[in-house]
Amino acid sequence: MIKCHCELTSESIFAPNGERVYRIRATRDIPERHVRAGELGGFVSSLHTADGKLRIGLKAWVAGDAIVSGEARVVGNALVYDHAHIGGHAHITGHARVYGDARVCDHARVRGHARVSDEVVVSGKACVEGNAVIAGQADVSDNAWVGQNAVIKGTSFIYEDAVVTGDALLERSHVYGQARVAGEARLYSGSSVCDSAQVTGTASIFGTTVRDEAKITDGTIVNCWIEGRAHVEATIPDKADLSGEAQILVPEHCEVFRPVGGNDCMVTVARTVHGEAKAWVSTFETEQGWGETVEELERHLDAQGVAEPFRESLSIAKRRVLRESAEEPDEELCFELTDEKRVLDDGTTVFRIRSLCDHDLLWVSKGDLGGWVPSTHSPQGKPRISGQSWLGDDAMILGNGSITSHSLVGESACIKDQAHISRSRVVGEVVVSGDSRVEGSCIYGCGELAGQSWVNAEGTLEITGTIFDGWITSFTDHRRFGPTSTGLLVCATRQKNGKAHFTARVDGTERIGSLHELLATDDDEVQVLRRLITTVLKEWDL
Repeated sequence: MIKCHCELTSESIFAPNGERVYRIRATRDIPERHVRAGELGGFVSSLHTADGKLRIGLKAWVAGDAIVSGEARVVGNALVYDHAHIGGHAHITGHARVYGDARVCDHARVRGHARVSDEVVVSGKACVEGNAVIAGQADVSDNAWVGQNAVIKGTSFIYEDAVVTGDALLERSHVYGQARVAGEARLYSGSSVCDSAQVTGTASIFGTTVRDEAKITDGTIVNCWIEGRAHVEATIPDKADLSGEAQILVPEHCEVFRPVGGNDCMVTVARTVHGEAKAWVSTFETEQGWGETVEELERHLDAQGVAEPFRESLSIAKRRVLRESAEEPDEELCFELTDEKRVLDDGTTVFRIRSLCDHDLLWVSKGDLGGWVPSTHSPQGKPRISGQSWLGDDAMILGNGSITSHSLVGESACIKDQAHISRSRVVGEVVVSGDSRVEGSCIYGCGELAGQSWVNAEGTLEITGTIFDGWITSFTDHRRFGPTSTGLLVCATRQKNGKAHFTARVDGTERIGSLHELLATDDDEVQVLRRLITTVLKEWDL
């Protein structure tokens, strides 16, 4: 047997499955996990499994009050801590982290750089890998697979043979059967994707059911029912009910109306893959029971003497969804360029903008002046500002940068290159560059998010220094230490793939390097900084 890097102590408790487990103590330094010889760890049932394999790998660790029991193993560079429980034949490997009150059991696997936390349960033969993040009260079970950069939050359930991958985000939603959610898809508010359905691309669905072989690849879908072989590539009206071979390529391909006398019945008219117009109705109540077809609705309305207005509305809607547009209309802009301009140091000419409408939520009125842009559209042809967003003060959008979905960029902030801001506030002297994305966050300070940074902190975050490839899902993922009496200020930021980015600033001069390079001296204040930062790295599981 391979000798373990820890030993069992006399302290013991009972695991949730009734098995006695013992607290461990490191018998040597484990530098990969910032563990010193003699340091106490979590609880295990034994140092080796029944087949003689190490329960905790030579570079792995179990910390806090975490428990590993049964035939479960924690290997590679994995870390399990807090009150997490790994049981059954579960396998935690790679640079995976399991913490909080999370539970991984049965034959489940968590690997790669995946993060499983809070009250999450991963069971059955489920697999969580890549850079996936699962938090809240989510449950992943059966043969489900969650991978790449997927984020699962809240009381979400992924089970049976479902797959969630890409940059998908789920919050309080269900995915099951052989369903697939991928790309930059977003599922919210009790949405459900099942059977062989797919939600991919940039689709966002709220309170919507997608089933059978239906596909949604783009658009915002709210409180809809999509089934059959329906294919949706655009935003459709709320409460639409699509089935059969409906095909929605542009918003004009679908209409929804409520007929007079139809109680709460909604009628959906849409184009099909065969170029025809077809209607569907939601379930409605009649004196004889429940109806769910157009014919039943027509008879119900006929009995009330109001069928003729329904037939007319239906005919008009069918003609409209079949109407061909000469060209796709441009998105209506919320701003215009003024004559006021300035030339930047690189020779780029930018123009101050003026609002063309009121933005009540952002306290902007029609006619208000805003920030600076070189043109209304990016070189890729997309509006720089859309979705009820605003660029204010002396802020700028350059290159292919863009802001959307009720975002506000103000003061001296700058969005450039391919950076994209959604549902966020960016103010101060913050620069967002490269392929960085900010979603659902409020950012201020004096610094730059560069490279492929991703921020989804759902809170307020102060940025200091230049951050490359930051991976910030909480305000605790970017920390500032100091300043010391000499003015030394060190910032540590979590990155993708289990790494950390460090910057040090003294007298306005910024340096980027490893912790050892930036804190090379041995004076007392630097030693204190080093200890504090090491504690945070442990907290980040790095």
